Amino acid sequence: MTDCDNLIHACSDYVLNEIKSIRENSANTAILEHKSDVSQFNKDLIEYNWKPLEDIQISDFNKDLLTDLTLKKVINDILVTESEPNANPSETQLLHKLELTAYVLDLCFHSRTFRKDRIAWTTGYFDLLGLTMNLLSWPIDISKFWVYAETRIEWFKLQNFADEAEYDGVSQLISYKPPLSDKIRFWNDLLRVVQYNSALNTPQHYIMKHKLEQFISDLLPINEESNFNRSATVAKGQDSGNSWNAVMLSGRPSSREEKLATNFKFIQNKFITSPIEFAFKPLDFKSELQDALFSMLDALFDIENEFYRNAKFFRRGKLSIEDKLNENFDTDFNVNATTLPKYMKDSKKFEEQRYKLWEEITSFQDSSDLMIRSAFLDLSSHNHLSLYKQLTSSDNDYYRKQFVLQVIFACRIVERLFSEDDVRTFYKNCYAKDDLLKYINFDEIDEVNLRKTKTMCHHLAKMRISTFYITRDPSFYRIIQSLLKSDDSYLFAKIDGFKCFNNFNVSLVKSNKDSEINTDYNFKKFGFIKLGNKQINNVWKIQSGLESIPESVSNPKEIYDELKNSLFSDPSDSSEKDEIVKQWQTLRLLRSQYLFEFNKVNENSSMKGLFDSSLVDKSSESQEDKIKDIKTKMHEAHRRKLEQARGYQKNKLELKRKAEEVENDQGKEPDSIQHKKIKTDESATVNTESTEPIAKEGYNHDTKTPEEAILNEAEEKQVTSKQESAGPDIKIE
Repeated sequence: MTDCDNLIHACSDYVLNEIKSIRENSANTAILEHKSDVSQFNKDLIEYNWKPLEDIQISDFNKDLLTDLTLKKVINDILVTESEPNANPSETQLLHKLELTAYVLDLCFHSRTFRKDRIAWTTGYFDLLGLTMNLLSWPIDISKFWVYAETRIEWFKLQNFADEAEYDGVSQLISYKPPLSDKIRFWNDLLRVVQYNSALNTPQHYIMKHKLEQFISDLLPINEESNFNRSATVAKGQDSGNSWNAVMLSGRPSSREEKLATNFKFIQNKFITSPIEFAFKPLDFKSELQDALFSMLDALFDIENEFYRNAKFFRRGKLSIEDKLNENFDTDFNVNATTLPKYMKDSKKFEEQRYKLWEEITSFQDSSDLMIRSAFLDLSSHNHLSLYKQLTSSDNDYYRKQFVLQVIFACRIVERLFSEDDVRTFYKNCYAKDDLLKYINFDEIDEVNLRKTKTMCHHLAKMRISTFYITRDPSFYRIIQSLLKSDDSYLFAKIDGFKCFNNFNVSLVKSNKDSEINTDYNFKKFGFIKLGNKQINNVWKIQSGLESIPESVSNPKEIYDELKNSLFSDPSDSSEKDEIVKQWQTLRLLRSQYLFEFNKVNENSSMKGLFDSSLVDKSSESQEDKIKDIKTKMHEAHRRKLEQARGYQKNKLELKRKAEEVENDQGKEPDSIQHKKIKTDESATVNTESTEPIAKEGYNHDTKTPEEAILNEAEEKQVTSKQESAGPDIKIE
């Protein structure tokens, strides 16, 4: 029998050594940001032909199980330092470990086709991701590794598809089935802990929380129930619950800060965070909460009135100051050069100092994402002094409006619960899932209690809050109405089970090119006023409106056939008026279907070229003939000069040949004077003949070209030298 522990240990060492060598020899230095290629891994490593398994017989199922255990052991060996369990690795060491972990996860993905059970690879892939998240610290180390999950989101959604080309981009994962069933449960618990520990959260916690929520939402299809808050339970326990930060009151609250904090905590715990439980409370409890809520709203609305008065005063004062400052200024401020007033210089100096101060403060805060700080709209519900300052500050209305919106949403839930049976049935089923029906009975409620509860919620939402803001802040009132409308649509979508997303497909929709465009002509009231006035249109009887537009759409095939019949049925080629314009219009109508036939049409073939390609060929041949004629005329002068040059060269060679013949004859009869006379006569004859072509061309016989002058001079020197060589006894008469 094989020792499984030793075998897994040997396989993990082998795989880890291979992964390290791949990382050292790989050109992909940013493995976390960029996907690896299958060619980077060894063939034996991907096909599970590992050396420790060469001499071992193992079944297919056990081999897949051994593979998952080995890869988990490899990740555990990479991320856990046995020798120094409490040591904090440096940035370089941590990055090195994360890169090795990324290679292990990529190995699991690339080797999916060589598993015996191809469906099991997704479970192993998600298990490796979950193990990595468990071994890394939240949120710093996980945020550094999370780039891998964001870049491989399509791999996680691939699931049972062995080939990526078959994947259409729509996730088929289900939250309550493997491989996500246990992962979603653990991740939701992690997110819930982060949400409740708001007092100890840092900006890095919120960033990582958002990334994990986005990853879960991208993994699941849009119509998956876990992609929404289908439990319909309102957030409870929003406070961190730390006892050291709780409000400590001795006896009854005496100061205004303590009274406001007590009322706020009472309203928040009994109404805002639990509106369903509040709806089924007795009337005595509701009247008590109504008194606390009304007194709270009265105090906040007094502060809101002061806030709007101050805003109106500052706005009016600012306008009056601007008018006073610009009283003597021209319309164009560039006309008169003015100096900056002293109070504006001082103001600018103070602004620069304040900007510099706050820049240092913000830079100090941004330098560390692990610094604990409150969120922008986080109410200090455990410190009554800070809570009182937040809610009663006349310079900041964010926290008051946040509280008002929470009250409106809670009232809306209670009002919908008692007004519509579908909403009540939905919440009843939700509480049945959580086994909470033993505390709330949805079927038994007093009619008087129901009617008074609806009246109270309607009075709070409509009469108190909406009426107050509709005159003082219409913009915020419109925001309230928009939020309530959105909340209602979301509630009804949850009741309906989000059926509107059942057929939703995020993959690209291929458009049908052959589909016809249907035009809607039912909008009859719209009209075109061509002459600018309807009465003038009526006088001139001009038709207007969409109904006057012809509905028939021209068919290029019919126009093509009709044009063919008209051209060949009437052989007479009589040119009509505006024939070019008509041909252009016809081509525009035929363009959509016969665009690539337009090369048969030119100014000579006209429209007949569409049906007879020989016309275009003849036109092209005639064009080529014309071009040849033009080239012949252009080259005629050049050819004439070329013939003249060739004749000159020919005469020059002839002169040279005859001179050689004379020299040979002179050697035979050196003392013959008659021979010299004949030679002279022949030379004169040759010279005369050589000048005849030039004379025919119109040149002057007395005028010699430079070439002829050089040639005659050479001949004279040759004759003189021959005479001198003949001796003094020769006498020339």
